[in-house]
Amino acid sequence: MTRKFIHALVAASFVASIAAPALAQTGTTTPATPVKKTINVACIQTAIETRDSAIINAVSAHASAQTSALSTRKTALKTAWAITDQKARREALRNAWKAFTTASQSARKTFRDAQHAAWKKFNTDRKACGTQGISDDTGNEGHDSQL
Repeated sequence: MTRKFIHALVAASFVASIAAPALAQTGTTTPATPVKKTINVACIQTAIETRDSAIINAVSAHASAQTSALSTRKTALKTAWAITDQKARREALRNAWKAFTTASQSARKTFRDAQHAAWKKFNTDRKACGTQGISDDTGNEGHDSQL
């Protein structure tokens, strides 16, 4: 008798597990229709315009700074090579290269800072446009890392 009782109990629980989801789905509620959100295109376009204009200006300033550093280096090296005293010439050459390195590094740092600021502002501006459509564009600051 115990064995029959266990079989009946297992059979009843099996039937209940199959029937319960079907009964639960027969309610009168209808599934919610996803609401399509519109993308604020003008807002995102403005954010892109601001970001890319800032990066273009940073690239232009970087090119000017590097050109100036190279021009200064050229003049300093030519002047240094005209020095007849070997010790003074070596010092002048060392100073020319050191000044160039410092100016070049400063130009790169200024550019990176401007680039980072442009992307940071863009991300803030884009979030202000609303969250819809943000995942459509996978571009990020890393794309500009080779500038």
